Amino acid sequence: MVAGEVKELALETARATERIRSVVDGVLADVAATGAELSSLQELVADVVDSQTTIAAAVEEQSASTAAAASAMSEAVHEAA
Repeated sequence: MVAGEVKELALETARATERIRSVVDGVLADVAATGAELSSLQELVADVVDSQTTIAAAVEEQSASTAAAASAMSEAVHEAA
């Protein structure tokens, strides 16, 4: 009777080990997928930062052009007066 119980415990241990392996494999797959998604998100954020930098430079350039035009108009008005 003891040998049968030992055999049954061994089978239960093997099944439990397989269930644990399956869960661990699932967790590893989820971690890998999450890592890939985070990498994609990081690239997207980098693209947004690059776009913001480009826009900021354009706005600064536009502001400088507007200031120069306003200054030129102001001078023209003073010279005409």
